[in-house]
Amino acid sequence: MASIRVKRGTRVAFEAATLLALGEVGFVTDQNAYYVGDGSTANANLIAVGTVILASGAPTLDVHDYKNRLYQDTATGLMYISDGTAWNAAGVSDLSELSGDLDDVDDGTTYGRVANTELDGSGHVSQVNDGTNVKTAAEIKGHIDDVTNNIHEITLQKAVTQGGNLSSGDVAVGAGVGFTINDAPVNPLDAANRAYVDQTKADMSFQPDVLDIQEDDTLNPGASPTLGDRYILIDTGNLHANFGTITGVGDNDIVEYAGSEFIVAYDVSVRGEGALVWDRDTDKWYDWSGIAWGEHGGLSGVTAGGGLDKTANTIFAGDADKGVQVNADDLQVDASEIAGDGLEQLSGAGNEHIIQVDLKASAGLKIDTGELAVEPADIAGIGLEDDGSDNLRLAAQGNGLAGGAGATLSVDPDATTGGGVMPVTVGANGVGITHDTNDFSHTGGTLGLNIVDGGPFV
Repeated sequence: MASIRVKRGTRVAFEAATLLALGEVGFVTDQNAYYVGDGSTANANLIAVGTVILASGAPTLDVHDYKNRLYQDTATGLMYISDGTAWNAAGVSDLSELSGDLDDVDDGTTYGRVANTELDGSGHVSQVNDGTNVKTAAEIKGHIDDVTNNIHEITLQKAVTQGGNLSSGDVAVGAGVGFTINDAPVNPLDAANRAYVDQTKADMSFQPDVLDIQEDDTLNPGASPTLGDRYILIDTGNLHANFGTITGVGDNDIVEYAGSEFIVAYDVSVRGEGALVWDRDTDKWYDWSGIAWGEHGGLSGVTAGGGLDKTANTIFAGDADKGVQVNADDLQVDASEIAGDGLEQLSGAGNEHIIQVDLKASAGLKIDTGELAVEPADIAGIGLEDDGSDNLRLAAQGNGLAGGAGATLSVDPDATTGGGVMPVTVGANGVGITHDTNDFSHTGGTLGLNIVDGGPFV
């Protein structure tokens, strides 16, 4: 393949070389630039042709070598051109390099200039000027902050949104007050007026607190009740004068002070049973049964059974003189109510629950170390005695008997009877009579005795 070759070399070689002929091309290798001769201009004075020189930073290349060449600083994007004596910037990098002022700049379609008279010394807009009305920022702020004199009525037309979400039938505007919502809410995000909220609350069985429950004209709500004060009126025909005339009120209704008068807040004749309310006077819950207001919770549903009594919310242990004593915090036996024949209450403070046997004096019984025992001393008499250990025994006996007083009882023969010979003997089997001869004679009669020596009569 044929090729075209051009002269080439460094810049030094290029300038020293023979003059390029007309149309002849030379390439300077260390400049990466082409030169085209015209047949008369020295190589050193030829103008390079080709691309823009790209490098970071301002140009430092020899201006003579790069005459008429463009150079771009890639760091700032600024362009330079060499005129053979210097590199000259082809644009500006800062407003300070421009001459003139903002007065020479025209207003744009979207933005415009602000006059110096409307700026403070720091360049902030300090006043508003439409060509006729002029107000400083301080005057505007003072007007906005003046809550006493800066009350504006918002007209309905201004309040209606551009989307048409409000209409004159939905909203009424009070002068200097705000909006009044006339219609009841339908959608989840609809606003509700106070009348709707109050009615919704009234429909609930769970009612706001009442201050007291009226039963007669002694309950006085005061000459100037507080907004929202509520009462249950049991007897509406016997009210204190400060309740005034309450339209539509009936017995057992709940009324509420609405700012100038009491109104019916809960009509029991309409709502029926089930309302629940807290009475701040008694600190108790009350519910409406459909017939009467009664205490709710506590022991209201509890019936006292046998042995128990109930008063309001208090349960008592029954005490009907049956031996139970009810104290402040416990129960104990009341011995005085149990005592009867043979029993009595132990005397002395703190012994009211102790019962003891009432022993008759000298009746033969006693209390011995917590046990009931026989008192022998009360029973002992002729022939009987107390052995000193609470035992009853035979005492020492009379003539003819030996023992007793702790010894075995036996017959005591008289040793003097029969002329010194005991005619009576005591043996293992009983008592016998002894004799001193083997026969016995009797005259003047027919009785005959056969006496066995040393034995009993037979």
